[in-house]
Amino acid sequence: MVPSPCCFEQTARASGEQQGGNGCCERFLPSVAAITANAAACAAAAVAASVVYRARPPGNVTTQIAGRRLVGVSMVGLTLWLKTEPGFNEWVNDLSIEEFFTGLYVLLAGGIIIMLVAFLGCCGALMENSVLLYGFIATQVLGFILGMAGSAVLLDFSTINSKIEPLIRQAMRSLIADSNNPRSASTLHMIQENVGCCGADGPSDYMSLKQPLSSSCRDTVTGNVYFYGCVDELTWFLQDKAAWICALAMLVCFINVLNCALTLTLIQALKKEEEDALKR
Repeated sequence: MVPSPCCFEQTARASGEQQGGNGCCERFLPSVAAITANAAACAAAAVAASVVYRARPPGNVTTQIAGRRLVGVSMVGLTLWLKTEPGFNEWVNDLSIEEFFTGLYVLLAGGIIIMLVAFLGCCGALMENSVLLYGFIATQVLGFILGMAGSAVLLDFSTINSKIEPLIRQAMRSLIADSNNPRSASTLHMIQENVGCCGADGPSDYMSLKQPLSSSCRDTVTGNVYFYGCVDELTWFLQDKAAWICALAMLVCFINVLNCALTLTLIQALKKEEEDALKR
């Protein structure tokens, strides 16, 4: 059971500093956020131009479709990457903390909806069809609800003092109590060595459960016992990953609100134009 080198981060909480891993996760996540931010700006600019100037050349429509789909692709790609990352996914299953993925599934559904309905709003604007535009607004509201709900659930199972901590604590204590089992010992060794932690809440867990202190509880360089337990270390680790995903989800929710406002403005402009045409 070999974890992904990008997945784990060695920590030195006792010295007050956190040592990162090889940095590939940290480089990847900001890149996705930057791409998404640029896509959001392009999409908003295209929609605003359509509303204010009522000029919708193919270039603006193409930019709007590409922008919205890129936002959806970023959300789907980021959630799928985290869900399928080999080392990370493996020890999440070993610890039986699959609840962490619940919020990801909700955000994944929201990202898919954004990709599928991006074309709907553009068609409604081009055809000046109020029914399509109202349908587009409904999908944006649904996407907003899924984004907010998914972020809330994800944070509820990934942050300090959240519902994920008791699950990790119970799983770690079970592994320590069953450390005579080769599979449990292997899982325990993998987590403690790669994350840089000892026991559930510290080395004292081994004494309370009357088990010998594992060799993976010691730093391979200094030989010192890790001070922090795996509950704290794993929660910090999950919190860092969830922060990027939730930030992207909040950006998507903002785009949903912006799209609703601009689409309603366009509908009102179409109604006013129809009334003016009838008066003539």
